[in-house]
Amino acid sequence: IRSRVFTARFPSLTELFSRTGRQHADTHENLQSLQDLSESLREKAESLRKDILKKGKADWSEQEAMKNLAEQQDMIKESLKSIKEALEKQLAEMSEQSLFSDEVLDNMAYMQELVKDLEKSEIFRELQKMQERLKNNPDAEAMERMSRDLQKEAETFSKALERTIRLLETLRDMETLEEGERILEEALRKQTDLIKEEKSRTSAELAKTEHDLSEMIQNLQQNLSQSFENVSERLQEKLENFSALLDSSALSRNLQEAAQAFAENRRPEGMNKAGESRQKMEELLKQYQAMASGMNQERKEEILQDFQQLLRRALLISEKQERTLPGTKALKNDSQALQDRLSEQNAILESLNQLETGLEHIAGKTFFMGPQPFQELQAARSLSAEALNHLLEGRFYQAEQTMAQNLGQINDLTGTILGLMGQAQGSESGSGMEQFMEQLQALADTQGALNQDSRGMPMPGPGNASMDLMSQLAARQQALRRELGLLQQAMEQAGQGDGRNLDHITQEMENVIRDLREGRYSRRTMQRQQGIQQRLLDASRSIRKRELSRERESRTGEQVFRSGPDKLPHNLG
Repeated sequence: IRSRVFTARFPSLTELFSRTGRQHADTHENLQSLQDLSESLREKAESLRKDILKKGKADWSEQEAMKNLAEQQDMIKESLKSIKEALEKQLAEMSEQSLFSDEVLDNMAYMQELVKDLEKSEIFRELQKMQERLKNNPDAEAMERMSRDLQKEAETFSKALERTIRLLETLRDMETLEEGERILEEALRKQTDLIKEEKSRTSAELAKTEHDLSEMIQNLQQNLSQSFENVSERLQEKLENFSALLDSSALSRNLQEAAQAFAENRRPEGMNKAGESRQKMEELLKQYQAMASGMNQERKEEILQDFQQLLRRALLISEKQERTLPGTKALKNDSQALQDRLSEQNAILESLNQLETGLEHIAGKTFFMGPQPFQELQAARSLSAEALNHLLEGRFYQAEQTMAQNLGQINDLTGTILGLMGQAQGSESGSGMEQFMEQLQALADTQGALNQDSRGMPMPGPGNASMDLMSQLAARQQALRRELGLLQQAMEQAGQGDGRNLDHITQEMENVIRDLREGRYSRRTMQRQQGIQQRLLDASRSIRKRELSRERESRTGEQVFRSGPDKLPHNLG
């Protein structure tokens, strides 16, 4: 009895990538549907709240509408569970098949964590509380409060979903870039093997290999075209250009001609065509890699610029809050000074609200933005609102205390943003030392300008305008000290030398600030300012020397883990 023979065919790279693309499309569609449901929930809660306020009561129809909203939590939970399981399965397959880089796999794992966080969202606790309260026939006031709370949580949940969707789209861009590179690398490897092993293969085997490679290139071009709908506009444009380049290279036709020559046993001609195809593959792979590298670099530089803008805004808010502290506890009711302070504190709160928009914008682009900056921002907003309330109620001592507390909270947030920016810098370049060197140089230039403006000042006296000028110079020196403190912390967090070496410069800045605030600008003050500038320049040169020394060393690569900072140094005031 003869045993039956079974033939197993492993899926090709193209087929594996196509399946991954379909899975991503399904996940994207499910997340989008869930966001639509969340947005519908928010709109219905808002409409219900308006109806209750308009009528001044809540009758049977409002209670039924509220019950229907509360019952939707099961549908949302089931959708999230399905999405989470799909992502887990997809990540397991991607890891097993080694289709993508570690960076893509890490980002995919991060997506899983985001979905798990969504399962723990406050909206579910809010919906559960609603179901319990509705059993006791709540009055109109309680119903209005429930609908308002649900509207707020639904909006928060919808924003979290939006970020998850945007990151999934970013991940899809990264995967698409890697897919094309992997296929071109595989084609080049097979073509190289064919040329090396030509003498040990039959003409039929050579013909089949070239035919299969021709189909692989055709499928790549087809997949690139199909990807246009699922990737960002920026990547779509680049893929269109490469697809046109691939078409003009006539690589697929060249491979087919080689296959035909081998099939007709015209091996010399076939080998000539095979060699031409290999050269075209090498050139196309180089061009594709350059395109992918440029795309990734553009994305990282864009993220870094966003972080820099966010950091500048946070520093400005910190400076504004610090300026409100002196004299707050001595304010008088119905005074112009109180009105000015109320306006200033309200502007700080508004700036913090705008900062949230910036954080959300970056959060949709990066895979290392955790909840910490949002939590710190919320704490700062709460303290700012509390300070406003103290001012309105005439509790000026408490207002100043809360403002001081808020300044520390804003500095915590600034430090966290700086740490995240350091991670962006680290992913954008090797050591990040170049950025530190440039920042120290920029600080030295700013100090030089400050020194120049300080020279030639008249000695201060009663009613002398130089006192106002000294106050302005002190504020500028304090801003420089704050920037140096942030840079010092960033260097320590990134492991780039001992940031404590800058402590002496910071102390000298403190001495200059004290002199200027007390109206003493002496030769000693001027010498301190000059010394600060020189030490900043020396620190920049020192980093440059360490970088040159580092470039000469040969080291074994190792994994580096970084985390955002907890708090700013105590000397940031």
